[in-house]
Amino acid sequence: MMTTVFSTIPNILSSLRIIISIFLVFIAVLGEKGIFIFTFFLAILTDILDGFFARLLNQKSIFGAQLDSISDLILMVCAIIGIRILWPTFFYKEGKYILIIVLAEFISNSTGYIKYKRMLCFHTYAGKIASLLLGISVIIILLDFNNNFLLRISSYIYMWVVIEDIIMTILLPEWNCNIPTLWHAIKKVNDSEKN
Repeated sequence: MMTTVFSTIPNILSSLRIIISIFLVFIAVLGEKGIFIFTFFLAILTDILDGFFARLLNQKSIFGAQLDSISDLILMVCAIIGIRILWPTFFYKEGKYILIIVLAEFISNSTGYIKYKRMLCFHTYAGKIASLLLGISVIIILLDFNNNFLLRISSYIYMWVVIEDIIMTILLPEWNCNIPTLWHAIKKVNDSEKN
């Protein structure tokens, strides 16, 4: 039996995240804050689980890594639109931190398009930490706990992610996926120069 790239659990979860993300905007337009928070939590859960199942079931693929990156970007855009609609005061109050995160994503992916003509999908540890903190912080803030500390921390980590992504893009002569740290990128370059 032949399997397709969409028949793996990680890719199904990433595809589901795209659908959930689009629904976030519709939920926001309807003014349903509680449903928005729950749906956002489900989207974050798919982001955590897709990578977990890819490693657990040995279903890692370049297509899956790219789909995960695209799904993450779509979730970010849709969540920002939804938050702007439902919580405009928060959006303007914390706008500079949201802007840092958006610019970080834009700059990071722009470097990939400039050099490789495709979106980066390094999936660095710093990127995973920043995304996890961002997801948790958004849920905490939207539940009215008024604690924006994690949002601010994640925005600063996103700045490191951009720096790391740019350096890795400069160092790596070819497009690569799943390079967890700058150290791994340097090692990969050094190993290829020895061969």
